[in-house]
Amino acid sequence: MDKLDQFLTTDTRARDRAALTSVTAGFVFGLLADAFRYPFEVAGYGAAITVAISYSVHVWVYCRVRADVNKKRSGAEPVSRQIDRRWYLLGTAVVSVLLLAILPAGNVDAAVIDWRLRRISRDRPLSPARAREASETLDLASEKRIMIGPTVKIPVRDNISAAALQNPYPPFTDAANSLVKYIRAVEIPPAVQAMARATGHDVRAFRALPGGNSSINHQELQAAISELTRAIELSRDNPSLQWYAYMLRASRYYFQGEPDKALADIAIAEDRGAADLSGIVYLKASALNQRALLVLEPTSEQRIEDLKQAIKLFTLALELTPPEWIVDPANTEMTVQQYRAALYGERAIARFDLLQFELAISDYRKVLELESSDPIAFDTWLSLAMTISAYLYLGDIQGAVNTTNEWERTTHDQRATQIRRLIQSDPREALRFLHDMTQAKCPYPSCS
Repeated sequence: MDKLDQFLTTDTRARDRAALTSVTAGFVFGLLADAFRYPFEVAGYGAAITVAISYSVHVWVYCRVRADVNKKRSGAEPVSRQIDRRWYLLGTAVVSVLLLAILPAGNVDAAVIDWRLRRISRDRPLSPARAREASETLDLASEKRIMIGPTVKIPVRDNISAAALQNPYPPFTDAANSLVKYIRAVEIPPAVQAMARATGHDVRAFRALPGGNSSINHQELQAAISELTRAIELSRDNPSLQWYAYMLRASRYYFQGEPDKALADIAIAEDRGAADLSGIVYLKASALNQRALLVLEPTSEQRIEDLKQAIKLFTLALELTPPEWIVDPANTEMTVQQYRAALYGERAIARFDLLQFELAISDYRKVLELESSDPIAFDTWLSLAMTISAYLYLGDIQGAVNTTNEWERTTHDQRATQIRRLIQSDPREALRFLHDMTQAKCPYPSCS
């Protein structure tokens, strides 16, 4: 006890040496942890623990070993050599390396990721700093292939989704894309394998979505829905397979022209842990738009709400990584460019039906820009016809005439000449003609 008092009070040199040695040992641990690519928290906590242990050992050496040396000095026995601080430092560094080597990195990474994500899920509304932290944490989980439990993943998904819908730009969309990346790296691959075992089919048969001018075989759709229903029944013990099967079935219901069933399946998938925001946002927006088009009463409260929500979702979808069936190199049905054109086209329809004609024209122009390589594409002539209608509703006759000229020049469609003459003679009749021509104006295959 006397030696401890001496160390803490009068022996300044010993305290300084202990502090320097301990800090150096902690610094060495931190450098090694970084070299081994451990998370920052692991390196920081490990370095702090190394400093504390090193300092404690140094105090113990001072109080016990040096006390024994002093006792020997007072007798006739030969004096033992004190432990040199350089050897002590080397020994501490070696012990740190050994501790680092046996550290269960996977468990530590998982614990750190879990702690970070729980903190992110509680930050409502999500701040920009937390959104950046979410991106880094989810990227780490993707890299390490660490499974995140539903109790953590779902609140994080809801927080990121709400923030990205409200602010569809970085860092919130970055966080959403990191979540998509995590789901595709960690959860979807085993779900795809389980789906293949459950149905006996290549899952691509369920993932591929036809382009806007593709026809739909409703018998095949119904068969796919039956297969997916069977997969859902077999997936009770596999949450990833369950939500994945519900999402795939929702896409089939959407193309079947049953938006209510599609939305119901999306809601169940989200409840089961679906967090591929790209697919969720796209399907939900499209189903809402489709349901709005099926409502006969233009001023229906539900219809207006569906259209407004669809616009917000399409806006976010444009900032997210395209759904997996689009980015899959084996997909031949729809390119990323066609997918983006479809998003702009569907958002334009929603804006048109809400009488937001100027915004609709802007979106239709984006479609024409993206579809310029295919002048006879369904989306091309539909966008031109709807753009002309929007100009006429705005009373901009010259804008409508210019668009018919563009239509004729782009597609060589003789209807453009007929519509231009109608506009110049009777704009109301031109509107009626365009309305009849685009009666099934939704770009979904089920409407064609």
